[in-house]
Amino acid sequence: MGIAKRYPAMGPAEQQRIQQQMGAWARLTPDQRRLAREQYKSLKQLPPEKREQVQQKWQEYQQLPPEKRRELATRGAAAPPAPAKP
Repeated sequence: MGIAKRYPAMGPAEQQRIQQQMGAWARLTPDQRRLAREQYKSLKQLPPEKREQVQQKWQEYQQLPPEKRRELATRGAAAPPAPAKP
């Protein structure tokens, strides 16, 4: 709701970015949305220094060429899930 209130005051580039993000979210399956929410919650619970490390890794990932990102995504999707901690 907050984004909807701020949307009219945003510049064209920011409005376009928001529209792209909303479109990407709308294309997710319910399970993918649930997983995204869970990951967001777990990141919010990390200590600040760990959160900063995750953010730095994400920025490094974003700077990779698209081919390398696809390769990592494919490799990550094929990886077996981690065993549950007792």
